[in-house]
Amino acid sequence: MILQQTIEKPVSCEGVGLHTGERSLLEFRPAEEDSGIYFISSGKKISATPDNITNTQRGSTLSTIWTVEHVLSALYGLGIDNLEIYIEGCEPPAMDGSAKGFVDVLKFAGIKKQGKEARFFELSEKIEVGDADRSISIEPFDRLIIEAGIDYSPSFVGAVSAKYDEASDNYEKDVAPARTFGFLNEFEYLKKQGLARGASFDNAIAVLDSGYSTPLRYDNELARHKILDIIGDMALAGKRIKGKIVSRKAGHKLNVELARRLLHASS
Repeated sequence: MILQQTIEKPVSCEGVGLHTGERSLLEFRPAEEDSGIYFISSGKKISATPDNITNTQRGSTLSTIWTVEHVLSALYGLGIDNLEIYIEGCEPPAMDGSAKGFVDVLKFAGIKKQGKEARFFELSEKIEVGDADRSISIEPFDRLIIEAGIDYSPSFVGAVSAKYDEASDNYEKDVAPARTFGFLNEFEYLKKQGLARGASFDNAIAVLDSGYSTPLRYDNELARHKILDIIGDMALAGKRIKGKIVSRKAGHKLNVELARRLLHASS
């Protein structure tokens, strides 16, 4: 039997948000069985569910909290089912642009097994959202597998793919360190849109005309980061997942819609 998990003790981290550029503080706190994942912001409890996502432009905004997907990805990757996340500010710290910093903080707190059995989605049929150009789907499988492909042709990046199989791969080693990325020639445009105000070469990979701003951690790091994002967005469904997910150039909008379809299909 696989048991639900939370953390042993409160632990915190702070830093600058990737898009807002504002400093914030996160405190992760243990939560009771069947509590799920929720944030406390300005005294309000905000459950991490797809129906509470208000914006998916370059990240997933939960009510008024920007860019929650890296935090949620770390929680799912570590098998944490129940957690209270207190936030001062409107966006989690960017850390190094990946989920690794959150994984390290949560492991320092210690992961604690609880008394109730973990809950899983087990599908009876395939669910797919998107169109002929961009799509994401999930179909029945006995464990979680994710395949993600991106294609930024004719830019330097081109077509890149990655695969994650929870039976053979390790989230902490193979997914969590994959950093977010963006095209340097879009930077000024994004800032005018109120985005990427906290982005830097320390917390994002910049795609240049003929290379990257920093050596990659994996040759397919950009596609691995897409898997990181998919895990974070799918965590909004609120249970662990048994299924094969295939993403073709999908982003947060389609990820969250798939999480919403999965949640409502099981209710």
